Amino acid sequence: MTTRPRLPTARDFPDERWAARLGRVGPGLWQLETVQKYGTYRLPSNTTTIGVQAGYGYLHGQDLGTFFAGWNYLLGTEPSAKARFEGAALLLEGARVLPLPPNHHLLCLPEPLRFERALTELRLSESHLDASRAARVIEALLTAEPAPRQGPSSFVVGLHTHELGWVHTGTLSWHLDTWLPLTTVELAVSGVHNPLTEEQVSGPYAGSNHVSPRAPVALPPPALAVRAALTAHERGPCMGADDRGLHVAPRVAASTPPRAGASARACPRCARC
Repeated sequence: MTTRPRLPTARDFPDERWAARLGRVGPGLWQLETVQKYGTYRLPSNTTTIGVQAGYGYLHGQDLGTFFAGWNYLLGTEPSAKARFEGAALLLEGARVLPLPPNHHLLCLPEPLRFERALTELRLSESHLDASRAARVIEALLTAEPAPRQGPSSFVVGLHTHELGWVHTGTLSWHLDTWLPLTTVELAVSGVHNPLTEEQVSGPYAGSNHVSPRAPVALPPPALAVRAALTAHERGPCMGADDRGLHVAPRVAASTPPRAGASARACPRCARC
């Protein structure tokens, strides 16, 4: 939601078995989570929203400017994420891997992918039947060297836009047992990983096991967007990699007018800019 919604009250639900959580994701974006025993909470018709209920396959809403239900980055918090992302980037043209202090990593995709469903399940043995770009990313993550470890793995996925910055929009997860082709991958739309500010909680069910616990993951710093080059038209003249990682020539944001007398500077880390 782009404008702050009203926190739901008892009159918005058919009985006392409900809860609501409201918080700010970032400038111009609010997240509202509700749970109730029967029915579905409905926002006012004049509210611009993206609604999701993964368990029931519900995904609906309008694009909010350049923001939509999609993803163009993966964030890994596990120690193995760096090698997994680097292997996948070799199979995905234009993908980049960036470190996040203290020990997280980003896999930035060259173009955003739109969620086709609220919850997508895919087996690697069937991925060749799926021509979607999401299937290609999943296949690269699972087949790249080194081989994935057995057990569960989970990554945060999200969308970066100039308007709203970094926003976590879902989770990509799998559980590898013994045979890779039978591994089932889940791609779910969710805001559970977004850190929220100005948070408010209400309702009799608040704090109960009926409400999914939040698992916030710190968002990448805004300055990292320049290095990430998340879309083709954002790439700078120097997007090569050296032993110190990715680097780009310093530049002024498109929305910021240049200072008087300012001149373009060469990238201090290479001679190609």
